[in-house]
Amino acid sequence: MMYSQEERRRIAELMLELERQPTAQRPAPGMQARFITLQEWAKLNFSKVPHDNTLLRWVSQGHIQPQPQKIGRIWRVKHDAVYKAN
Repeated sequence: MMYSQEERRRIAELMLELERQPTAQRPAPGMQARFITLQEWAKLNFSKVPHDNTLLRWVSQGHIQPQPQKIGRIWRVKHDAVYKAN
């Protein structure tokens, strides 16, 4: 099946919109989500959410424990991960 350029652009926009939506809503009582996105983790742990570049620097410097994993193009972290300055 061939898509027009406009259809391909719209599909790409929809895929990006889906990636930006929260993937892990608040889990049911007694259940914890295995991984959440790095941005979702930052929103849960900081009153002022650090910039994405700061979060990526923390990942590369090992400040987030346990270490986040890159799944596809998105960094994911365990729900109970913590920030350690050193």
